[in-house]
Amino acid sequence: DDDDDDDGGGGGGGELWEPILCLSNRTVSVGGAELVLHGEGKITWILNKLANIFKGPLRDYVVSVIGSAITKRSGWLLRELNAALSKYWGVILRTANLKMTDLKEVSPQDITDSAPGPADNVHDLIFREQVPLGINLLLNDESGFVRVVDFPRGSQSRKVAQEKKLDPDLFEGSSIVSVNGSSFGKYEQGGVMGMLRDPVRPKTIRFVLARTEDAEKVRTFAEEGKDGDDAPGLSEEGASLESAERMPNIATINIVEEGPLGLKFAVADDGIGLSLAESPEKFTTHKLCKGDLLSHVNGTPVLDDDDDDDGNTGKERALKFLEANGATRPLTLGFVKPYLRLIDFERICANKDVLGGPDEFILDETKHESGSTTIVLKDLRKVDGGAESGGVFIGDHLISVNGLSVGAGCQTTSDPSLKLEDVVLLLKNKKSLSLKFARPRGEQDRWNIYGSSSIDVRSAMILNATAEDYEQLGCEFCKGREYGTIVVKKFNAVRGVVRRSMEEELGGRGILNLSIERVGGQVLPSYASPQIVKNAIKRNWPTQVLFANRAQSEWVKGLASQASPK
Repeated sequence: DDDDDDDGGGGGGGELWEPILCLSNRTVSVGGAELVLHGEGKITWILNKLANIFKGPLRDYVVSVIGSAITKRSGWLLRELNAALSKYWGVILRTANLKMTDLKEVSPQDITDSAPGPADNVHDLIFREQVPLGINLLLNDESGFVRVVDFPRGSQSRKVAQEKKLDPDLFEGSSIVSVNGSSFGKYEQGGVMGMLRDPVRPKTIRFVLARTEDAEKVRTFAEEGKDGDDAPGLSEEGASLESAERMPNIATINIVEEGPLGLKFAVADDGIGLSLAESPEKFTTHKLCKGDLLSHVNGTPVLDDDDDDDGNTGKERALKFLEANGATRPLTLGFVKPYLRLIDFERICANKDVLGGPDEFILDETKHESGSTTIVLKDLRKVDGGAESGGVFIGDHLISVNGLSVGAGCQTTSDPSLKLEDVVLLLKNKKSLSLKFARPRGEQDRWNIYGSSSIDVRSAMILNATAEDYEQLGCEFCKGREYGTIVVKKFNAVRGVVRRSMEEELGGRGILNLSIERVGGQVLPSYASPQIVKNAIKRNWPTQVLFANRAQSEWVKGLASQASPK
């Protein structure tokens, strides 16, 4: 409109003029600066008195640093400011009662290249806990720097990065260039390692992030140096899940004995027929499982997908043939694997703490030629184990297993500790684990790569962790440096409640690529996306989820179409 032309017009011939912010002069003024040293005791009080002497020099230093930053980074500052203000110049000009013609035109002499902003590939991490830093390092890299291989699970380094809202994997391949203010250049790995080994806390480490190709080189080089048990076969995530595929097999059982069949039936989830209400003990050799569909009675197909209004035609057909032939001997029954499976996570999660949940689901969508979309299960993410979820770090001491003192925990008893291998065997044979861990506090002395070399359990920080079993604990142990102690060596991800439940309910059948049909009893809308479905699961968790094997559905419904009319 006319107002827009007045405010943002100017020029002609299709030219568009835009206001920009320029730096004409700078003045930095700081009224005063306070230097306060925190601590306890008389020495801190004396130092704070002496600090008053440095108020003036400190203020002058701050002024000079800010002034220098504005001068050196003015291009970057102006670029950021102009980008932020670009949407609001109309309002700003009207508020200031200005028009474009009131502004001075920028000449080529006024424009300079914007100086680079603060480096976004440099990060400082502060380590405060009196446990190992938890950084896997590469010391003989051709760059001459100490390089990071990774921040392992359950490490202090990983937690510190996450608390700073940074992805720990971002630091793979990065270089350590400074420790507690001491900078290190090329081929000064010895100095870096000396500073890293020093147990003083807090410890500030500066990392320069690596390019993707450099990070991959470091990772490859580190993997080549592994052998034996450390060499990666399967990833720490364990064996991968299998895809849901068509299972065109009919399991046939012959009943020749008089009396009850020894089978319990229920109505199939979609009413196509009858399914096994529980896995039968009588026919274990036939590998029948809960949910398997009754497909044939004495060779006659009994599945029926032609539902009427009550949706019970499949059930009625199966019951009709069972009643007519149930007393006949021999009786031949055929079963097929179902294509629908309802997993009741509400029942599974009731009255107990479980690991994992909706975040385990990794969903995708499959588009069909008809234009419809199906939401499918792409993968199931593993989760933190009980120890990692309880805040335990690599290097923490195991001191109690279900009330039994072990390792450093025997400091408070007169009994000797079990050996490491006996403790691990105990953990593997126990269900419902309740563990206690100890971590040296800041005033305690030293730690080595696997834990404290001198720990006083009476004054240590105590952490508790629980798990259903050893596999759910999600960590490995090793001997500590001090005789008889047991410390956490490493962590691994574990199967969460979703994966464990689905593997148990589906009896080893494929899980990946199963489609999600209903969440909490509600059919998915046609516009559903993976994110919408995942949000629905989160919102209703714990809830029931109905899964379908589309390939198996086509085959089973093909059998149903062979059924003769009732």
